[in-house]
This record gives sequence, structure tokens and C-alpha cells, in this order.
Amino acid sequence: MIQATDRASDWRDGFIIVGGRPWLDLLNTTPMIDGVDRDLLRSEDDLRRWANAAGLPESAAKNGKGVRKMTALRGTLRTAFDLLRRGKALPEALMSRVNASLADYPLTLRFIAVDGQFRLAANFKADIAGHVARDFAEFACDFEPERLKACHNHECSLLFYDVGKNNKRRWCSMAHCGNRDKVKRYRARQGGIASSPGS
Repeated sequence: MIQATDRASDWRDGFIIVGGRPWLDLLNTTPMIDGVDRDLLRSEDDLRRWANAAGLPESAAKNGKGVRKMTALRGTLRTAFDLLRRGKALPEALMSRVNASLADYPLTLRFIAVDGQFRLAANFKADIAGHVARDFAEFACDFEPERLKACHNHECSLLFYDVGKNNKRRWCSMAHCGNRDKVKRYRARQGGIASSPGS
């Protein structure tokens, strides 16, 4: 569980960014804070701030309209997380909802020169939902189900994708739940030493 006083590097402009992918960080906009589930996306300003915190292009944040649209996409992707984590297929209806957001993801190409080299630059004029849907779709095409995880702290609701070599990450963040677990175990050991016979 996150405490309202936690302000580690995982926090950006009021949002905790620990998922490893924007679509997972969208799911984490409903964290449990001080024991209460909170929705951090309540206004268009919240949505724009979250898009910036999640590292989406600035153009996406400017085009971000529709908190309702994003919370609906968040619900769809939460269902997708649960299915993908268990290695289950995504139903056609869910994929159609993702595709509806992808339809708002127009691509324009520009022929440019950079340092004397010619390049073809892609310009995506998408809204926030389009960027998040694209991130999810690219992720779903190449991922390992066992690396999709929920924080090991049963009082925490945050999700993440474990990219560690050994796939042993247990906590949403060491600065939050991981550190609390270490302190709790340390105190339990210290209490056991203090109360043992002959000490």
C-alpha cells in the first residue's frame, strides 16, 4: 500500500510510474493509498499531467480529451492484463475495443534530412488513448506472461512487467513496498532477538 507521504523518484507529478510500459502505468492510476482505492484520473488536466508523467509525446497530451474514454480503455486493459498474465487468449470484443482506440492513431510520414542523411520520419498525431492502445498492442505481440506481475504486497494494487534478467522482481517499487517489507522483517527479527530467553 502506498502512503500519501511517499514521494520517491517513482512519483512524477502526482502519479506513480513503475509499470515499465505506459499501458501498465495507466492501470496504476487507481492505486490503493492509505488503504483506500483512489482514481487519479478525474479531470482533463489529470489526464494531460499523467500523459506527460508516463512519457507520452507532448502532442498526445495536447490532444488528450476524454477522461471517460481513458477510464474505459483502462478497464479494458485491466481485463487484458488478467487474461494475458494467465496465458489466456484475448476475446474478440476486447480486441475490438483496443482497435477502436487504435483507429484514432493517424500516421503521417515525412521525408527529412538529418546531419546530411536522409530519413523517413513517422509523425503520430494521436490522442492519449491512441498512444496507450498502440503501446498495449505492441506489448501483447511479444511478451512473457510470467513477467506480468502484481506487487507482492497484498495491500498494494500496482502492476508491472518484470524486465529483470532473473524475473524475480516482487515489488511495485523498492522505494515503496519493497523497503517496507525489509523494515517489517528487520523489526520482526529484532523483536525476536529481544524476547528470546537469555537475552
